[in-house]
Amino acid sequence: MSKKGLLQEIFSKALYAENPDRYTVHYRDFDSSVCVPLLDFLSISENFHLIPANRILAIKKADKLLYQKHKLNKISNLDTILFHALKL
Repeated sequence: MSKKGLLQEIFSKALYAENPDRYTVHYRDFDSSVCVPLLDFLSISENFHLIPANRILAIKKADKLLYQKHKLNKISNLDTILFHALKL
């Protein structure tokens, strides 16, 4: 499954099959990392028009990491990912 396909699956499942309030999206915004609830992300990004999918660093459901950017797969701790994203 491609990266974009995986993101589509996560968003679809969150919106239509589960409670989207349990999901958080971590994305890169210039030189910082931002963490917002999934519904807020969709509103802010205007359905990926303002914030493209390639800027998503990670998606969590409660405490479970569902997605993290491929380049960062060697880093297992989400806090470490976000720390490195702040240094970009």
